[in-house]
Amino acid sequence: MNNKFSFNTGVDVTFLNDSLNVRGSDYSSNINYTSLDNYTYKNISFPKITPFALAVRTLVLGWACAFTITIPIKDEWGAIFFTASSLDILLAWSSIIICAGSFLISALIFWGHIFSTAMQTSFLSRFINTYFSEHRILTIIGNKSGNNIEFYALDNEVSKIKEVEEEISNRKKLVTHDTSQNEFYSDIKKIKKLYEEDIITKEEFDLKKKLILGL
Repeated sequence: MNNKFSFNTGVDVTFLNDSLNVRGSDYSSNINYTSLDNYTYKNISFPKITPFALAVRTLVLGWACAFTITIPIKDEWGAIFFTASSLDILLAWSSIIICAGSFLISALIFWGHIFSTAMQTSFLSRFINTYFSEHRILTIIGNKSGNNIEFYALDNEVSKIKEVEEEISNRKKLVTHDTSQNEFYSDIKKIKKLYEEDIITKEEFDLKKKLILGL
């Protein structure tokens, strides 16, 4: 059995004799195997940019590229009216197209966000979620009463998450088996003590022992 799993988010999951320890950069938490009955994980996205900021960045980037292209042009007006050299005309009109295109794309993003919000659709959110978001796997280890440990893993560490799940299952089975064995021997000792103290008869002792043994 593996005793420790380390994730690239700075989280270490360590399997102890009777409990599980999850340690992050600023916290550490334990939970006993016998009370562990909840292990779930799901994909979570953290957008790194808002639709408005995306529209502004698109506009600024487009205009910056357009301005850079115009620097080598010697005759700006001639290039616009096709009276300058071929290179000047090419650079000038490329600049105009990039400038207009960035404005159009920015407008589409801005009004698309307004439309998406008004119509309660998610096409722009899906676009940002796919290309401008940070993806993580939220993993919850705990019990249904609410005593949970939560941590994040990278979205390419799902196989390691499943290995932790399998290890938890194996450890829990061992602890449950050991607990059952202890309860079993404890029950035997209790009825034996009752018999030795003449509280129950030999026949009652044999009957109760058979019931515990499942005979």
